[in-house]
Amino acid sequence: MTHLIAIAFMALISNPAQAMTETQCISISNSAGHIMRHRQNEMDMTKLYKIINKMENEHSKMYLKQVIKMAYQEPHFSTDKYKTGAIKKFKNRIFGLCLSA
Repeated sequence: MTHLIAIAFMALISNPAQAMTETQCISISNSAGHIMRHRQNEMDMTKLYKIINKMENEHSKMYLKQVIKMAYQEPHFSTDKYKTGAIKKFKNRIFGLCLSA
């Protein structure tokens, strides 16, 4: 299932007319880190959706909702060490997906 979401994410951010810039991918990756931090701190997924839904940019909403779905498919950890590792791993994964799109 994770691979399907990754493929969907890549399709979502792929735009043959305009590739994502490195700066945009960094921004998405940083947002992914914040989302995963909230996930590791057991924030309810619906709260994140409410925050994202307040954004004006519809394109950004679509990206970030997909990132939320991906983050909440990852396991929750109880120790800070593992939480930090999960956040870094997730940020890097999203950044890599964005760059390869």
